[in-house]
Amino acid sequence: MRNGNTCNQCVRGTLLHSVVHGCYRDSRPATATLALMLALHRARQTWTTMVDRYIALSKFAVRQFVEGGLPVHKIAVKPNFVQPDPGIGSGSGEYAVFIGRLSSEKGADILLNAWKRVRSSIPLLIIGDGEIREKLKAEFQGDSRVRFCGQMERAQVFGALKRARFLVVPSRCYESFPVTIAEAYACGIPVIASAMGAMEELVADGRTGLLFRAGMQSTWRSRLNGHGATLTIWNTCGTNVAVNSNCSTVQSEITSC
Repeated sequence: MRNGNTCNQCVRGTLLHSVVHGCYRDSRPATATLALMLALHRARQTWTTMVDRYIALSKFAVRQFVEGGLPVHKIAVKPNFVQPDPGIGSGSGEYAVFIGRLSSEKGADILLNAWKRVRSSIPLLIIGDGEIREKLKAEFQGDSRVRFCGQMERAQVFGALKRARFLVVPSRCYESFPVTIAEAYACGIPVIASAMGAMEELVADGRTGLLFRAGMQSTWRSRLNGHGATLTIWNTCGTNVAVNSNCSTVQSEITSC
């Protein structure tokens, strides 16, 4: 990401773009070193001749790698999975839940700012930690609907997921295959996610959850106001997810590259 947006300039063109912007650790010298290394291996065709097989997590990742110059016949798709099976949740729909790193690219700030304007009393649980946690906690400490839970053990995360109405994945950045989506599906919980990257493949809009335009608070509010307080769509989506809770349908669709 650069300036809060995804960037593909170096995939499609010269690596000098990265040096100009100091994309690696905000350092032009460090970025220049990395860019030189990549340019050398591109010229020597290291990635195409010295590697037998690449493993990607999704069709989206395959497309990105091919655009970057990797041969498609050397790429195999192996999606994330959940083991052991946590089992289907109660479907009580007590709250919405965000699980992940609290950082700008993960979109937690967009979610919370949209939540201010959602016409619903449903609570939002924020599970995870990160560099913007304290800032967000200070900003939303007066909102009784928002609860910051910090980091939790995996068993506790599954316990929270099983009682949720839906999982929220508001990432601004490309995601190869968010494991939290697989975990939510394993628990029979539908997902609201950004319509970008692998998330667009994993969430069947209106069937296993809802998709929204990444980074757009207005779209968030529209989606949440339209469906957030209505159990009908979530009961339907939850049933669809529960029927395929082993993610076999999702996996078969993803691996058919």
